[in-house]
Amino acid sequence: MTTTLVTSCLSLLSITIGSLIVSKKIKQVDEKSDQLLASVWFFIGVTFFFMTLRTSLFTMGFINADHFFAFIVQIVLISYYIVFSKYVIHETFRNQKIKIILYFIVFIFGSIFTFLLFKDGLVGPFISDWGSEYSVSPRANLSIILSGVMASVFLFYNFLEQIFRYLKNKEKFIYKKFLSYLSLIIFIIVGVFEQLGNIGWVILFLRISILLSILIVYSAYDREKYKIKI
Repeated sequence: MTTTLVTSCLSLLSITIGSLIVSKKIKQVDEKSDQLLASVWFFIGVTFFFMTLRTSLFTMGFINADHFFAFIVQIVLISYYIVFSKYVIHETFRNQKIKIILYFIVFIFGSIFTFLLFKDGLVGPFISDWGSEYSVSPRANLSIILSGVMASVFLFYNFLEQIFRYLKNKEKFIYKKFLSYLSLIIFIIVGVFEQLGNIGWVILFLRISILLSILIVYSAYDREKYKIKI
């Protein structure tokens, strides 16, 4: 159990460091969409930092501290969700009124989730060789899923749009955006599988997949790669 817990901590730490590095790199591009994307990966990094911290505390036997930071993880996750939704909405729509309406919807669902998080608390812990897991109440989970699906659909739409651009007119294909969308799609798919309750070494495979998504988005902002014509 000790070996798997150490492996778990190291995999979480690797994602933390990778996410924060890629966030800093993206932030060097002074455009609103890039600044929003940098914030998305920043909150991913902060989320995994607290996941690393609480798994380490659990390994040392500090169960109450583990529960406290599991709660903090959920608060940071809602920040990630709001910024991610704002990024996708910004990428999808040009009409400012539509953006404001969708931002408001995201804010409402985020507020509902936060209210239910404090009201219902966390369910768990569920103990495995890889540490402890907590979940939010079903109704809190539903509130974030409904809006999260909307944002994910917009993201997938943007991803497909870049593929069609490549097939129809390569000059309109934006390499940076294509890889940025792809990295987030991989991250979301991995998140869905983790929520299904995968245990054992499957968790390590999923976390390696997140590292792959980090490498993908990093390559999108690498200066040498930036010059490559597809």
